[in-house]
Amino acid sequence: MQITVYTQPNCIYCENLVSFLEEKKVNYKEINIHKSIEVYEEFSQLGGRATPYIIKKINNKIVSKIIGFNKKEIITELNIS
Repeated sequence: MQITVYTQPNCIYCENLVSFLEEKKVNYKEINIHKSIEVYEEFSQLGGRATPYIIKKINNKIVSKIIGFNKKEIITELNIS
């Protein structure tokens, strides 16, 4: 399972999500959508409209997309205990 988290500066929900994932010891890759135009375009093409935006892949196929910091949904979708 690969987890990618799209974030942006000064986003309290992004900060809370990253802290939560760290606390739960979830392996993930964080990408700041303001890093470059290419990154922002990738975010948009994946359906990103707000941050945080989580993409879950299994065998390099997207199986789940989560917008925002909804702990219940994140726990369920990422199989976090």
